[in-house]
Amino acid sequence: MNRAERRRNAKRPTLKEGVERLSQSGPMSLDVMPTAAALLGPETFIGLTAFTKGIMDGERPLCLTCDYEWTDLHCPPPAGFAVVRTHDLAFARSKDAVAITSGICRNCCEHERLMERCLDAYRKIWPDLRSVNVQPTRVGLQ
Repeated sequence: MNRAERRRNAKRPTLKEGVERLSQSGPMSLDVMPTAAALLGPETFIGLTAFTKGIMDGERPLCLTCDYEWTDLHCPPPAGFAVVRTHDLAFARSKDAVAITSGICRNCCEHERLMERCLDAYRKIWPDLRSVNVQPTRVGLQ
């Protein structure tokens, strides 16, 4: 069996399994990005293709922050994506890394409180979700 066949036959985790694995992983990070940026990263690209495959399979995904529904591939594509993933760098290249990708419609992407609305949507899954802004800093003695 070649690599392509192994990937096709690999069982993708369900949303419930992904939520359970993320819940047990510790800190998570949330990135909200335009669709073009989602194409650049390998794990976000995988989420984007799974989202598109879901539309093709008739799953009709909803916008993360409103009731907009993608019913087929003729609908306008998501203007952005929200990606929740394990934050621990130890998971960065391991098979234990987990990410959940959600589409965001154009109207919601243009909303000034987009990040707050995304966090509110994820609080439906994780009620005790807290937000911490992490700023990169220089390491070393000053």
